[in-house]
Amino acid sequence: TLGVGWTLADDADEERLPAFDEAELFRVPNQLDLFAPKLDEALDATADLPFRWTRGSPEGYVAITLSQLEGEETVTRLACLAMDDGRFVVPASDLEGLEGTMSVSISRHLRSYHELAPELHLQVTVLDRTASSVQFVPR
Repeated sequence: TLGVGWTLADDADEERLPAFDEAELFRVPNQLDLFAPKLDEALDATADLPFRWTRGSPEGYVAITLSQLEGEETVTRLACLAMDDGRFVVPASDLEGLEGTMSVSISRHLRSYHELAPELHLQVTVLDRTASSVQFVPR
C-alpha cells in the first residue's frame, strides 16, 4: 500500500500556500520487500525477532508495529523505528509475554522538507506498507 501525506512545517495559514507541482516534491520510495521473518509460520516469542527487507534511502526510516485485537479495539503491543538499512532485530526481552495472533506491519517512510516561500515550508511523507498476521507462540 502506498500512501502520501503532507503538512505545513510552519504555523502558516494554508491559504498562503502557493501552487506547487506535487510530482516534483513527492519522491516515491523503493518498494519494501520483506525477507524475514517468515510471516506464514509461528514465531517464538522467547527468541530475538530479526527483520530483513530491501534496503531503502538513507533519508528514510522503517516503522515496525506489532498489534493485537483486544475485544473490538486494536492495541499496539510493540512499535519500533529503524534506519532503512535493511536490518533490525527486536530483542527477545521486548517480546516477553506476547502470545496469540499479532498483526505485523512494516512500513517504509521517506520524509522530505521543501521551502515553498520565505518562512513557508512543506513536510512531505511518502510510505510503502506491508502488513500480515502472525502467530506468536511461547516456547
